[in-house]
Amino acid sequence: MARLATTWLVLTIAVIFMLGLLIHSEIDRHQAKTVRVFDLSREYRVNLRQTNAQFSDRWNEYLNDSVDPYNGGNLDEQAYTDLVTRFLAADSNRDNYEALAGFYESVGECVEAGLCDFWFARKTFGNDIVTFYHNMYPALDAENQQGHSDEAIVDFYNRMRSADRNELRPNWEDRMIAWTY
Repeated sequence: MARLATTWLVLTIAVIFMLGLLIHSEIDRHQAKTVRVFDLSREYRVNLRQTNAQFSDRWNEYLNDSVDPYNGGNLDEQAYTDLVTRFLAADSNRDNYEALAGFYESVGECVEAGLCDFWFARKTFGNDIVTFYHNMYPALDAENQQGHSDEAIVDFYNRMRSADRNELRPNWEDRMIAWTY
């Protein structure tokens, strides 16, 4: 009887120990994903925050100057595409667009690959990526059709929309990890 009790005690301790190791490894994995988003945010803050502000200001000014307010500011799809194309052809707008699109693409790819935490990336970059996508979608779509790899921006945007509509929610693992912080 003592042997049986000892065996069960050892098995119980082993199971608890294995669960502890599993939880600890998941916490470490999630922490690594969060650190990658922190690293991206540091790069963004140092190198691209000013670029994003200038690009957005120029776009808003260009859009306001180009759209006729008397028709309600409405543009058909082709007119909007032409507007974006003309904007990107002026000044250094194309260079800024390329820098921002490249960075947002890398965020999307990091999330797609499971190397970055989507929920933290959403909180950190989500508004900037959505704004960029909404403003520049004709150029992003054209490049995607030509075989360029701006698809990760679109995938991140679609995932954001799903999360905003509550179609995508943090799973139990994400909630548990967030609880431990």
